[in-house]
Amino acid sequence: MAINAIPVYANPQQTVAVSENNSEWATFIYSSLIIAGLIISTLSYVSWRKYKGKRKREQNNDKMVD
Repeated sequence: MAINAIPVYANPQQTVAVSENNSEWATFIYSSLIIAGLIISTLSYVSWRKYKGKRKREQNNDKMVD
């Protein structure tokens, strides 16, 4: 079984430019995802600490009244 090959004429400089452009985007996307993950985890941690502190303050205030 023979495969018919279609010749492709490409300029090597264009090929390199495309792959460099893709790697730049990949680096940008990975960096953005890492930074977004750090921001989300920091905000989640701060919100959890605020919730725990508020709940503890309310429990302490209830004990003072009794």
